[in-house]
Amino acid sequence: METMTSAASIEKEHLTWLKHIDFYKSQLQVMEKELQLFAKESSSKKVAPRIEQFQNQFIRQREVLDVLRHNIKQHENEIERMTRFALEYLRDRVTKEHLVVRAEFRRYVELFIEMEQDFHDFLA
Repeated sequence: METMTSAASIEKEHLTWLKHIDFYKSQLQVMEKELQLFAKESSSKKVAPRIEQFQNQFIRQREVLDVLRHNIKQHENEIERMTRFALEYLRDRVTKEHLVVRAEFRRYVELFIEMEQDFHDFLA
């Protein structure tokens, strides 16, 4: 099993993730604007269901980002508790939780990239 060397390295990764979350939220705003423009310009009723599908995906993507941010912040609280009270028994749990959050974040990125590509293919 992979282990983290220190709480500082975990916190550094958290900061990176939080920056990425802000980036993905801004990308969602850009894509929403592009979709609105496309919807206004499109006269085909055949694309309406697909437009609605992307609107729903954008909402869901934002919800998942909020959950990820929450999980990261909760994990930071656990790290602080572990380091403040020198609770050694928490180290393994914190490391395991970190690996879970890392996997969730990586999966989100994969799905976001896939959705973004699908969206741009749709607009093309």
